[in-house]
Amino acid sequence: MTEAKNLNFMFSTSDNLHSQWDYLYPKLPFLLNYLQECCEYIIFDILQLDPNLFGERLEERAAFFVSQG
Repeated sequence: MTEAKNLNFMFSTSDNLHSQWDYLYPKLPFLLNYLQECCEYIIFDILQLDPNLFGERLEERAAFFVSQG
């Protein structure tokens, strides 16, 4: 049985889908931002880019989210 905080959409009923999306939707921007930061860190490491540039990008992104409220 799929509970409200279980994100297994395969066996969910219609009612479960709505409660699961209600739980997931507000968290999705934070999860996507975290995924972007992880990917960016890996890319910066592989391409051996300046680590200070990565920090600057994080600060710019944080400032953007703060300005958006």
